[in-house]
Amino acid sequence: MSLIDRRIVIIGGSSGIGLMTAKEAVARGARVVIGGRTAERLADAAKIGGNVETHQVDATDEAAMANFFANIGRFDHLAVLVPSAPDKTVSAKFAPFLDMNPLLFETVFRNRFWSQCWGARYGAPRMNRDGSIVFMSSSQPRKTIPRYSASCAAAGAIEALACSGDAVPHGEWLCHRRRARYRRRLSLYLRNPDNQKRSTRKGARSRLGCRSAAMSATRRPVTAARANPYWP
Repeated sequence: MSLIDRRIVIIGGSSGIGLMTAKEAVARGARVVIGGRTAERLADAAKIGGNVETHQVDATDEAAMANFFANIGRFDHLAVLVPSAPDKTVSAKFAPFLDMNPLLFETVFRNRFWSQCWGARYGAPRMNRDGSIVFMSSSQPRKTIPRYSASCAAAGAIEALACSGDAVPHGEWLCHRRRARYRRRLSLYLRNPDNQKRSTRKGARSRLGCRSAAMSATRRPVTAARANPYWP
Protein backbone atom coordinates (compact mmCIF):
# COMPACT_ATOMS: atom_id res chain seq x y z
CA MET A 1 0.00 0.00 0.00
CA SER A 2 1.45 3.33 -1.05
CA LEU A 3 1.56 6.11 1.54
CA ILE A 4 2.58 8.83 -0.87
CA ASP A 5 0.56 11.97 -0.14
CA ARG A 6 -1.69 10.06 2.27
CA ARG A 7 -2.64 11.87 5.46
CA ILE A 8 -1.88 9.76 8.52
CA VAL A 9 -2.86 10.64 12.08
CA ILE A 10 -0.70 9.15 14.84
CA ILE A 11 -1.81 9.80 18.39
CA GLY A 12 0.97 9.04 20.83
CA GLY A 13 3.39 9.76 18.01
CA SER A 14 5.82 11.99 19.88
CA SER A 15 7.83 9.14 21.42
CA GLY A 16 8.45 5.40 21.38
CA ILE A 17 6.78 3.23 18.75
CA GLY A 18 4.54 6.14 17.75
CA LEU A 19 7.51 8.33 16.85
CA MET A 20 9.18 5.52 14.92
CA THR A 21 5.93 4.94 13.03
CA ALA A 22 5.75 8.64 12.20
CA LYS A 23 9.33 8.64 10.88
CA GLU A 24 8.64 5.61 8.70
CA ALA A 25 5.46 7.17 7.33
CA VAL A 26 7.27 10.41 6.47
CA ALA A 27 10.02 8.41 4.77
CA ARG A 28 7.35 6.79 2.60
CA GLY A 29 5.94 10.12 1.49
CA ALA A 30 2.98 10.50 3.85
CA ARG A 31 1.64 13.69 5.37
CA VAL A 32 1.71 13.01 9.11
CA VAL A 33 -0.33 14.53 11.92
CA ILE A 34 1.13 13.79 15.36
CA GLY A 35 -0.94 14.13 18.51
CA GLY A 36 0.53 13.96 22.00
CA ARG A 37 0.28 15.29 25.53
CA THR A 38 3.73 16.79 26.06
CA ALA A 39 4.61 20.02 24.28
CA GLU A 40 8.37 19.40 24.54
CA ARG A 41 8.14 16.00 22.91
CA LEU A 42 5.89 17.35 20.19
CA ALA A 43 8.42 20.07 19.44
CA ASP A 44 11.12 17.41 19.01
CA ALA A 45 8.83 15.27 16.87
CA ALA A 46 8.19 18.21 14.54
CA LYS A 47 11.91 18.14 13.66
CA ILE A 48 11.84 14.73 11.99
CA GLY A 49 11.41 16.47 8.65
CA GLY A 50 8.93 16.00 5.86
CA ASN A 51 5.30 17.10 5.94
CA VAL A 52 4.57 16.94 9.67
CA GLU A 53 2.17 18.86 11.87
CA THR A 54 1.78 18.45 15.62
CA HIS A 55 -1.14 19.00 17.99
CA GLN A 56 -1.24 18.81 21.76
CA VAL A 57 -4.06 16.56 22.94
CA ASP A 58 -4.85 14.31 25.88
CA ALA A 59 -6.09 11.12 24.25
CA THR A 60 -7.85 10.01 27.44
CA ASP A 61 -10.06 13.12 27.42
CA GLU A 62 -13.17 12.60 25.29
CA ALA A 63 -13.85 16.30 24.74
CA ALA A 64 -10.22 16.95 23.81
CA MET A 65 -10.27 14.12 21.28
CA ALA A 66 -13.51 15.33 19.73
CA ASN A 67 -12.03 18.82 19.37
CA PHE A 68 -8.76 17.43 17.98
CA PHE A 69 -10.47 15.58 15.12
CA ALA A 70 -12.79 18.51 14.44
CA ASN A 71 -9.73 20.72 13.95
CA ILE A 72 -7.59 18.46 11.76
CA GLY A 73 -10.27 17.61 9.19
CA ARG A 74 -10.21 14.69 6.74
CA PHE A 75 -7.49 12.05 6.78
CA ASP A 76 -6.70 8.57 5.43
CA HIS A 77 -5.29 6.45 8.24
CA LEU A 78 -5.32 6.55 12.04
CA ALA A 79 -3.13 4.87 14.64
CA VAL A 80 -3.60 5.41 18.38
CA LEU A 81 -0.39 4.23 20.06
CA VAL A 82 -0.79 5.40 23.65
CA PRO A 83 0.94 3.08 26.18
CA SER A 84 -0.75 1.68 29.28
CA ALA A 85 1.59 3.56 31.59
CA PRO A 86 2.90 7.02 30.65
CA ASP A 87 6.29 6.29 32.22
CA LYS A 88 8.21 3.76 34.31
CA THR A 89 7.26 5.45 37.58
CA VAL A 90 3.66 4.38 36.95
CA SER A 91 4.42 0.81 35.86
CA ALA A 92 6.67 0.42 38.90
CA LYS A 93 3.54 0.73 41.06
CA PHE A 94 1.80 -2.25 39.45
CA ALA A 95 0.75 -4.86 42.01
CA PRO A 96 -1.27 -8.08 42.23
CA PHE A 97 -4.94 -7.50 41.41
CA LEU A 98 -6.21 -7.58 45.02
CA ASP A 99 -3.46 -5.22 46.16
CA MET A 100 -3.45 -2.77 43.28
CA ASN A 101 -4.63 0.77 43.88
CA PRO A 102 -8.01 1.09 42.10
CA LEU A 103 -7.07 4.54 40.85
CA LEU A 104 -3.94 3.13 39.23
CA PHE A 105 -6.01 0.35 37.63
CA GLU A 106 -8.36 3.01 36.27
CA THR A 107 -5.44 5.07 34.95
CA VAL A 108 -3.99 2.12 33.04
CA PHE A 109 -7.36 1.22 31.55
CA ARG A 110 -8.03 4.85 30.61
CA ASN A 111 -4.65 5.18 28.87
CA ARG A 112 -4.83 1.91 26.94
CA PHE A 113 -8.53 1.47 26.17
CA TRP A 114 -10.29 4.84 26.23
CA SER A 115 -7.62 6.62 24.19
CA GLN A 116 -8.16 4.14 21.34
CA CYS A 117 -11.91 4.08 21.85
CA TRP A 118 -12.18 7.87 21.55
CA GLY A 119 -9.84 7.77 18.56
CA ALA A 120 -12.15 5.40 16.69
CA ARG A 121 -15.29 7.16 17.89
CA TYR A 122 -14.35 10.66 16.72
CA GLY A 123 -11.83 9.80 14.02
CA ALA A 124 -13.90 7.38 11.95
CA PRO A 125 -16.43 9.97 10.68
CA ARG A 126 -13.54 12.02 9.24
CA MET A 127 -11.68 9.09 7.70
CA ASN A 128 -11.67 8.69 3.92
CA ARG A 129 -13.47 5.68 2.49
CA ASP A 130 -10.33 3.64 1.76
CA GLY A 131 -8.71 4.52 5.10
CA SER A 132 -7.90 2.36 8.10
CA ILE A 133 -7.66 2.41 11.86
CA VAL A 134 -4.87 0.56 13.64
CA PHE A 135 -5.42 -0.58 17.22
CA MET A 136 -2.59 -1.67 19.48
CA SER A 137 -3.13 -4.65 21.73
CA SER A 138 -0.52 -7.07 23.12
CA SER A 139 0.04 -10.70 24.02
CA GLN A 140 -0.98 -9.96 27.61
CA PRO A 141 -4.61 -11.19 27.40
CA ARG A 142 -3.28 -14.66 26.61
CA LYS A 143 -0.42 -14.82 29.09
CA THR A 144 -0.11 -14.97 32.86
CA ILE A 145 1.82 -11.85 33.79
CA PRO A 146 2.04 -11.07 37.51
CA ARG A 147 1.03 -7.52 38.46
CA TYR A 148 -0.28 -6.70 34.97
CA SER A 149 -3.99 -7.40 35.47
CA ALA A 150 -5.00 -3.85 34.51
CA SER A 151 -2.96 -3.82 31.32
CA CYS A 152 -4.18 -7.33 30.40
CA ALA A 153 -7.80 -6.30 30.88
CA ALA A 154 -7.40 -3.14 28.80
CA ALA A 155 -5.64 -4.97 25.95
CA GLY A 156 -8.38 -7.59 25.91
CA ALA A 157 -11.02 -4.87 25.74
CA ILE A 158 -9.29 -3.32 22.73
CA GLU A 159 -9.30 -6.61 20.87
CA ALA A 160 -12.99 -7.08 21.63
CA LEU A 161 -13.76 -3.58 20.34
CA ALA A 162 -11.77 -4.13 17.14
CA CYS A 163 -13.33 -7.51 16.41
CA SER A 164 -16.86 -6.25 17.05
CA GLY A 165 -16.71 -4.75 13.58
CA ASP A 166 -19.32 -2.01 13.99
CA ALA A 167 -17.43 0.95 15.41
CA VAL A 168 -16.28 2.25 12.02
CA PRO A 169 -18.88 3.26 9.42
CA HIS A 170 -16.85 1.98 6.48
CA GLY A 171 -13.61 0.25 5.63
CA GLU A 172 -11.91 -2.73 7.22
CA TRP A 173 -10.60 -3.51 10.68
CA LEU A 174 -6.89 -4.07 11.11
CA CYS A 175 -5.59 -4.97 14.53
CA HIS A 176 -1.92 -5.25 15.41
CA ARG A 177 -0.35 -6.72 18.50
CA ARG A 178 2.99 -5.92 20.06
CA ARG A 179 5.43 -8.76 20.42
CA ALA A 180 9.19 -9.22 20.92
CA ARG A 181 9.56 -5.49 21.57
CA TYR A 182 7.79 -4.59 18.37
CA ARG A 183 10.31 -6.47 16.22
CA ARG A 184 7.76 -8.89 14.85
CA ARG A 185 4.38 -7.89 13.58
CA LEU A 186 1.45 -10.17 13.12
CA SER A 187 -1.42 -9.21 10.85
CA LEU A 188 -4.28 -11.39 9.77
CA TYR A 189 -7.09 -10.82 7.37
CA LEU A 190 -9.96 -13.22 7.97
CA ARG A 191 -13.35 -12.67 6.39
CA ASN A 192 -14.53 -15.77 8.23
CA PRO A 193 -12.90 -15.93 11.69
CA ASP A 194 -13.77 -19.65 11.88
CA ASN A 195 -11.78 -20.45 8.75
CA GLN A 196 -8.20 -20.69 10.01
CA LYS A 197 -6.60 -22.38 6.97
CA ARG A 198 -2.95 -21.63 6.36
CA SER A 199 -3.63 -20.58 2.77
CA THR A 200 -6.03 -17.91 4.05
CA ARG A 201 -3.40 -16.49 6.38
CA LYS A 202 -0.73 -16.58 3.70
CA GLY A 203 -2.93 -14.62 1.35
CA ALA A 204 -3.69 -12.19 4.15
CA ARG A 205 -0.03 -11.49 4.79
CA SER A 206 0.48 -10.79 1.10
CA ARG A 207 -2.57 -8.54 0.91
CA LEU A 208 -1.58 -6.52 3.95
CA GLY A 209 2.09 -6.29 2.98
CA CYS A 210 3.37 -7.92 6.18
CA ARG A 211 7.08 -8.59 6.37
CA SER A 212 6.72 -11.43 8.85
CA ALA A 213 4.10 -13.39 10.68
CA ALA A 214 5.10 -15.83 13.40
CA MET A 215 2.19 -18.17 13.79
CA SER A 216 1.89 -21.95 13.48
CA ALA A 217 -0.86 -23.54 11.43
CA THR A 218 -2.75 -24.59 14.53
CA ARG A 219 -2.54 -21.51 16.73
CA ARG A 220 -5.62 -19.41 17.17
CA PRO A 221 -5.12 -15.85 15.86
CA VAL A 222 -4.92 -13.16 18.50
CA THR A 223 -5.71 -10.26 16.24
CA ALA A 224 -7.79 -10.05 13.13
CA ALA A 225 -8.99 -7.70 10.45
CA ARG A 226 -12.19 -8.36 8.59
CA ALA A 227 -14.61 -6.73 6.22
CA ASN A 228 -16.93 -4.41 8.09
CA PRO A 229 -20.51 -5.70 7.76
CA TYR A 230 -21.78 -2.12 8.01
CA TRP A 231 -19.97 -0.94 4.87
CA PRO A 232 -22.74 0.72 2.83
